[in-house]
Amino acid sequence: PVDEHSPRNKILGTADYFFTAIFTLECSLKILDLGFVLHPGSYLRDFWNFMDITVVSCALISFYHTLA
Repeated sequence: PVDEHSPRNKILGTADYFFTAIFTLECSLKILDLGFVLHPGSYLRDFWNFMDITVVSCALISFYHTLA
């Protein structure tokens, strides 16, 4: 059984917010640098960037649903 109030889970929850914030900042800066989708070298033209923004979007949606 999972103890939701254990110190380990609190640390992992904080780390989850921290790393999601870092990766969101990374995505935002790369989009500002490369452009989003309109030219050949843009952010979403690379598969790894597309996967990165998909993972970050899922994490942000998950945080939204836990707060609401």
